[in-house]
Amino acid sequence: MDHSVSDLAREVGRERSQVSRMLKALERGGLVEQAPESKRYRLGWSLLVLATGAGDIPLPRAARPVLQTLVSRVGEVALLSVQQGNRSLTVLREESHQSLRAGGWVGRSSPMHCTASGRALLFDSADELVEALTAEDC
Repeated sequence: MDHSVSDLAREVGRERSQVSRMLKALERGGLVEQAPESKRYRLGWSLLVLATGAGDIPLPRAARPVLQTLVSRVGEVALLSVQQGNRSLTVLREESHQSLRAGGWVGRSSPMHCTASGRALLFDSADELVEALTAEDC
């Protein structure tokens, strides 16, 4: 659910300017994100990744059995990644007992074009969007 700065200021009993500054700081840390079209704020994926370990987030909960089935069929690690601006953020990892573990990717983000999951997220995007999202080097 998206919220305006004014709505949040009213809710927490603070001045709008204070809340705006706090939201900008939280946005820099990836904990909230601002929708470009509406300028309203929502929880960011980085916060949702942290919450996944402690709670019940719908996307990872729904994806876990799918990833487990995939891992059992192909014998490799499976990742669930989401697009976060021009980066790919891994939110869930399902291990395989057959593969060599190179490190944890959950909670890490990478430029979209520098990882297999990021390239998969770009697969059916328009050329202009791909160019805009891949301007950053690996």
